[in-house]
Amino acid sequence: MKDDKKWLGASWGETMNKKQEAIQLIQAGQIKEGLEKLTQWEKIATDEEQYEILEIYMELGLTDRAERLIQKWKKSGKPFDGELITMEAEIKMEHEEEEEAISLLSQIRKEDPAFLKAQLLLADIYQLQGLDEVAEQKLQYALSLAPEEPVIVAAMGYYYMERGDYKKCIPYFKKAEQLGFVGQHDNIKLHLAQAYSATGEFETALDYYEKGLKEREDLDALFGYGYTALQLHDYERAIEPFTRLKELDPEYVTLYPYLVRAHKQLHNYEQALNIAKEGLSYDEFNDTLFMEAAMLYDLLGEKDKVSETMWEAISLNPTNSEAILYLLRFFREEEDEEAIIELMSHLKELGESDPLYAWFEAYAWREQEEDEKARQAYEQANIVYGQDPEFLEDYGRFLLEIGNRKQALQLFEQSLQLQPENEPLRNLMEELTFW
Repeated sequence: MKDDKKWLGASWGETMNKKQEAIQLIQAGQIKEGLEKLTQWEKIATDEEQYEILEIYMELGLTDRAERLIQKWKKSGKPFDGELITMEAEIKMEHEEEEEAISLLSQIRKEDPAFLKAQLLLADIYQLQGLDEVAEQKLQYALSLAPEEPVIVAAMGYYYMERGDYKKCIPYFKKAEQLGFVGQHDNIKLHLAQAYSATGEFETALDYYEKGLKEREDLDALFGYGYTALQLHDYERAIEPFTRLKELDPEYVTLYPYLVRAHKQLHNYEQALNIAKEGLSYDEFNDTLFMEAAMLYDLLGEKDKVSETMWEAISLNPTNSEAILYLLRFFREEEDEEAIIELMSHLKELGESDPLYAWFEAYAWREQEEDEKARQAYEQANIVYGQDPEFLEDYGRFLLEIGNRKQALQLFEQSLQLQPENEPLRNLMEELTFW
C-alpha cells in the first residue's frame, strides 16, 4: 500500500509539473516546447485534465489536435456532454462545415449548461450565412432565457455592431459593462467609443476611448481616438494618439494623412511635412500623402516642389479631384497657362474629362487667344458652374471679347440675379444696354 501511495503521489506531481511547464512555455511564446509538454501530459491526464488540454488547444487555434482529442474521447465511450459538442461544432465552423456544426448544436437540450453557448454559436453561423433575422432570433431567445447574463447581452451588442447598427448596439454594450462583462480579447469601453463616434456623439466617444485605452492599448482604438478628436477639430488632442500609434506600429500607414492634417491645422508645417515623408517611406503609392506634401511645400514657400509632388499624387490616382483642383489653382496663381493645358491633356488621355476642371482650361485657352477652344471649355464648365455668379460673369466677359454681346448680356443678367450687389457688373450692363 505504501508503494501504491508513493506511485500515486509521484504521478500527480508529474502531471502538475507537465501542466505548469506547458502553460508557462506557451505563455512565454515557446509554442513548440509547450505543445511537446502537452502531448506528454495527455498520456497521463485525467478526464478533467483532458478537458483543460482541449480548451488550451481550442484557445491556441490548434483544431487538428483538438479534433483528435475529441474523437479519442468519443471512441472511449465516455459521456459526451454539451460542452464537448460545442467544441466539436466550433471546429466544424473553422473547417467551414457549417451544416454539420448546426446539426451538432441542435442536439444540445435546453437543460444542458451549454445550451446558451450553443445558441450563440448558432447565431454566429446563421449570420455568416447571411441569415441575419434567424441569427437575431437565436440571440433574442438566449437573452430571454438569461437576460442578466453578460456574455449574451454583449453578444447582442456585437451582433448589431457588425451590422453597422451602432445606435442599437450601444444600450447592450452599456448593460454588459454594468453587468461586469470582461471579454478575453475585447474591451467593451472601446466598442462603446467606436459606436458613439459612428453616431456622431464625439465627446462621449472620446471619454470612452480614454477609459478603454487605459485598460488596454489597442492600435485601431488609438486610430479611432485620434480620428474622433479630429471631428471635433481638437487637433492637439488628436496628435497624441496618432503619434503613439506611429511609435507602436510605424507601418500603420492609414494614420499618416490624419496626423499630417492635425499638425498642419496647428501651423506645424515642417513637422507635418516630415511626417508625410515618413509615411511615404512605408507607402510610396499613397497619393494622399503626396498631395499633403505638395500643399505643405506651397505653405512653406517651396514653390518649385509643389508641381512635381502634386503630379506624383495625380499620377498615382487620376481620380483625386482635390489634388487636381489644387494644382490647377496653383498653376493659375502662377499664371502658367501651358501647365494647365498640359495637365488637362494628360487627364483627358486617362479618360478624366471632368467639367469641374474645365473653367481652368477655359482660362488657359483664353490667355492663349485660342477662342474656340476656350468657348468649348466654358460650355463644358457651365454644366457644373451654371449657377455660380462669378463663373457667369467671367464667361460673359469672354463672350463680350469675342463679339457675342447678346449672350454675354444674358449671362450678366443671370449673374446679377444671383449676386445683385455686384455694382461694377450692373454698371457694365447699363453701358452695354445704353450703347
